[in-house]
Amino acid sequence: MHIIRFMSIIVIIFLLYYNLIQSTIMIAFIIPLSVDRITFADEFPGALIYDSDIKTERLFLFKQNEISDIKKKKLDINNIYLVNIEFIPDISKYDVDAPQMILTKPFLINKFSSSTTITKFIDERLSYMADYYYLDDSIIQDTKNGAGPIVLLHYTKMY
Repeated sequence: MHIIRFMSIIVIIFLLYYNLIQSTIMIAFIIPLSVDRITFADEFPGALIYDSDIKTERLFLFKQNEISDIKKKKLDINNIYLVNIEFIPDISKYDVDAPQMILTKPFLINKFSSSTTITKFIDERLSYMADYYYLDDSIIQDTKNGAGPIVLLHYTKMY
């Protein structure tokens, strides 16, 4: 009886392990990007072809679910998007000719990318920006009048 239990536990563990490996391999073929880390555009060899129509979304730093809302409503399931992030310290004083603070080199996302990973990456880049330029941490905090800092998320389709 103990041998049968032991063998059934071994078989169950083997099946779980086998399914985990197979699903990872299948996801790697279907989705060429990692879903749990940021994939930068320069990690892909060769020239990247992208659409000239660049869309911009405003991310208010104090709202938590904006990345997942953008993924659900704006991104197509069959496309990969090239993304660049720009920081604006005060939206009320934003002008098109104002200096830009680009937070990172372009990276790639798709509809399956983790919203938590992207949000954490943006938060890390904001903290790094404040430390690197010796800025006060209040620059990335929400103001009470609603005219606080935002992050502009520029994205376009890749082919």
